[in-house]
Order: sequence, then C-alpha cells, then structure tokens
Amino acid sequence: MGAPWLELIQRELEEMSEENLIEPDTEVEDGDHVVGRLSDLDLKKLYTLGIRRDQDGFENFVAANRSTDKAERERLTQRAARLRRESRLILGVFRLSIDAAFELWATPSVSIRKDWTVVWSEPEPKAESGPIPIVVGIPFPFQTQSPDGPKTTDDAGHPGQYL
Repeated sequence: MGAPWLELIQRELEEMSEENLIEPDTEVEDGDHVVGRLSDLDLKKLYTLGIRRDQDGFENFVAANRSTDKAERERLTQRAARLRRESRLILGVFRLSIDAAFELWATPSVSIRKDWTVVWSEPEPKAESGPIPIVVGIPFPFQTQSPDGPKTTDDAGHPGQYL
C-alpha cells in the first residue's frame, strides 16, 4: 500500500513552486466587500492544489464521456470522482483557513479575486423556483467549462473561483 493520502498532499504542497501558483482571475465586483489580500504562500499553494484537482477531474470526466471502451470509461469516471472529492476537501480546508485568518466565520459568501484579494458579498435573493432541470448522463456535478478551464461561482452566484 502506498503513502497515506495526507502525506501525498503534504509532499505535493512542499514541492510546489511559487511560479506554478494558479491565481484567481476574476476582478473585484460591485457588491464585493474587500477584506484584505492573501499573502500566505502555503494557503496559495493549497488553493492551487484544489483548483488543479478540480481541473484534472473535469478533464478525466470529459475523457470518460468520450471513451468508447467500457473499462476505460469506468477507470476515468472513478478517477474523476476521486479528484473531484479531493478538490472539494482541499478547497474546504482552504476556506476554513481563510475564515480563520480573516475572521469570516459567519460570512455566507467569501471569494478570492484577482491579486489574491479576499472579499465577501451578500447572497443574491433566490428567484422563485420552477421545475428542476434534469441532466442525464453526468454522474456527479462539475462547474462550467471555459477555454481557461473550469469556472465556478461563489455562494452569491458571482463568477470566479469559489471557496
């Protein structure tokens, strides 16, 4: 049996260079309340690792849907599910770390914007719901895909990397 998962994550974080960080590219928007800038390199690495896992999971998901080989499709689907679960866990730890660093425990919608700017915003009122759309053939949810990779929204529905 290989190294435990947490040790593998720690090793990846230690080996990650500052040049390989993935910085959010969404500008601060109207309604965003700027809290500060993220300067902690370890947290930037954690964010990057979570986003990479999400992107890799999405790529495996797409490859699985394109595969005509049943065994390959199953392998890719399992890998995509694992990467997606890892991404959620890593980004969850990142969000907890941001909450602790900036005292945002009771803030419903926190995001990281361009230049590592930490913001919070009020959730937008939810529209009256109609019928729930059903998507067939997708085993688990993913964010929308753009040419730059997966994009997400924060709790308030703003585009950008969510926490």
